[in-house]
Amino acid sequence: MAPKAFIFDIRTRFHTFSSISGTKDLQRVNLILRVLSRPEVSQFSPNLPNPRPQIRREILKAVVAQFNTDHLFTERPSVFALVHKSLVRCAKDFNIVLDDVVITHLSSPRPWSRSRWRSRRQRGRNSWWPKRSRKLAAIIRAESESEAAKLISDATAAAGMGLIKLRKIEALRGLPA
Repeated sequence: MAPKAFIFDIRTRFHTFSSISGTKDLQRVNLILRVLSRPEVSQFSPNLPNPRPQIRREILKAVVAQFNTDHLFTERPSVFALVHKSLVRCAKDFNIVLDDVVITHLSSPRPWSRSRWRSRRQRGRNSWWPKRSRKLAAIIRAESESEAAKLISDATAAAGMGLIKLRKIEALRGLPA
């Protein structure tokens, strides 16, 4: 009986993986990762499961969780280097050679972007809004006091000081002697 021949594909293939991961500041980011991988020919075993999706998912989420959302965008090269190093180290355990690892897309969901834009706009508004409202309140108060003084002076000019004297007497009557 002749031994059975198994044919295995050991060519380099690319896999694209997308993930929505949580960051250190509890925000969510969308990531798309492209990996070029092939099995290690010298260590090849047909009975091993394909661990690529699990490896990528767990490592990507672990690395993203170490950074704040702002740092993911500003420090993208260091994030990429950490993802690459972690993936290569873990893939070696499963006898997989990673030829290339690239983060092709990194974005934040729309609500976060919108809320961030709103908070920046609000921060800018807060710097001048209280000053403006205090200024308007002072102007309105001064105008109303001016109008009240004008009404009193017109009334005393027309009717005399009799009403003011009457109010003084009424105020003194309420005071204990």
